[in-house]
Amino acid sequence: MSNRVDGGRRVLPPVYFLLALLLMVGLHYAFPVRQVMHFPYRYGGLVFVLGGILLVLWAARLFGQAGTPIRPFQQASALVVRGPYQLTRNPM
Repeated sequence: MSNRVDGGRRVLPPVYFLLALLLMVGLHYAFPVRQVMHFPYRYGGLVFVLGGILLVLWAARLFGQAGTPIRPFQQASALVVRGPYQLTRNPM
């Protein structure tokens, strides 16, 4: 599966996520269904969303400090092994 668009530009993974998120929100309002979880439990996932956003921002900062690009299609200039990457099996 190619991740290139017509002009030869590559589509970055966050674009796929944003498109899926917009599709989910649109479908939610176009075809509402019964809510299974009620307040306050349905907002429990926000903790994980905020944690993920903070993790991405932390990783982007580490990539910037190391002077290596965060874009997946560019050549890396440094290996980041600090922060969350010191706890993973695959440093970035």
